[in-house]
Amino acid sequence: MKKTWLFLSVLCIGACTDVTPAENSWKSDKPIVAPGVALPDTITDTITDAAFDSSSDGQSDALPQPDSTSDLPLPPPDAATDAATDKIFWKSCAAAGFNCGSAIDATGRKHECGSCERGLICENNQCINPCDPDPCADTEATCTVSGGGYYCRCEPGYKLSETGECVLLDTVTLRIMSANITSTSKQSYAGPGIRIFMGLKPDIVLIQEFRYLAELDKEYSFKDIDDFVAGVFGEEFTYHRGAMKLSGDIPNGIISRYPIKESGTWRDNQVDNRHFEWARIDIPGDKDLWAISVHFLTKTSKQPAEADALVDYITANVPDNDYIVIGGDFNTTSRDALCLKTLNNVVVVKESDYPEDQDGNEGTNIKRSKPYDGVYVDSYLHQKETAVVIGEESFDDGLVFDSRTFNSLKDVSPVKAKDSTAGQMQHMPVIRDFKLW
Repeated sequence: MKKTWLFLSVLCIGACTDVTPAENSWKSDKPIVAPGVALPDTITDTITDAAFDSSSDGQSDALPQPDSTSDLPLPPPDAATDAATDKIFWKSCAAAGFNCGSAIDATGRKHECGSCERGLICENNQCINPCDPDPCADTEATCTVSGGGYYCRCEPGYKLSETGECVLLDTVTLRIMSANITSTSKQSYAGPGIRIFMGLKPDIVLIQEFRYLAELDKEYSFKDIDDFVAGVFGEEFTYHRGAMKLSGDIPNGIISRYPIKESGTWRDNQVDNRHFEWARIDIPGDKDLWAISVHFLTKTSKQPAEADALVDYITANVPDNDYIVIGGDFNTTSRDALCLKTLNNVVVVKESDYPEDQDGNEGTNIKRSKPYDGVYVDSYLHQKETAVVIGEESFDDGLVFDSRTFNSLKDVSPVKAKDSTAGQMQHMPVIRDFKLW
């Protein structure tokens, strides 16, 4: 039997699947083609093995046939022939010249070709930078890779106009969230906490137990922390996380929609497996925000020393004119805790009204009886507080979110009613909103 080399157009499956582009975003509509194969005009993005006619000795009715085998391209390196079908296939993505996405060879064998590094996207099974050349060069904005494409991003507090100028937003509201909402046996994030993040849409998160283990997340399975942040919050978000030196470390961290100008760690001498993490964030306006993520010990005798050290760090490092927020899990059993009185020297802690749920409950532990968690800001930012509005619900002093008591889950989709009691989750998140102008 006369053997003939054939190639079939590659079906792009994974990372190459078209996505709905955001405004100003890039999108490729080119079909994916195996090296050396020219597609006729009638061929679309998807060609399957159904195109092969078994009666024609493995020839494809969909592809034009050359007059002789000398007109056919040579098989790629590391290729092989399926003895049963006489079809040529490539053994690896590298052999086909692919470095990302998923593809199917001529025999229907699926190949996983990997993913691109951050800042690159997958087009035609190749990792490319959609911002080179710069598609935003004729605007005042900066090209930013996001969601399988790009968008032209203005500085915080500005938006891109139709004329390509970055113009000041009419109003800017900043949502800050404290979150110790892990739900696995190894204190890592999974489906329930992830959905709460997605539903509440914070701009800045002061996060505790900042760990992600894909093998314990049966719903999302992000490949690493970078993928977790981009997938849960958005490609434009950045983060700072404390060191993970030992398997038992449960680092604090900060996740931000706005650029982090600098970040670092202030040591908590009372504990070894986490420390105070800080980030200086370029929020809209002429002041930076110093965000400090904390996780105090449960021993009330240790908490005052933690608070004293934190106040000393802030006093020594934070400029007088910048905003301050301290948030996270303070493990405080009452509003009169000594550590909170100490923190009141740099942020507003003592007040008559605190964040609460729809039933007026301020408790943030799983039993909703103690104020473990909080978001505390300096006196200047405190004056800019505005009500948290979700759907038709409004919370003047901030929200303690509990999926069991929140009346309108459709307004915080994809949150499920039992998410706040899932697995090992022991805390409720707190959110507060601030109108910068």
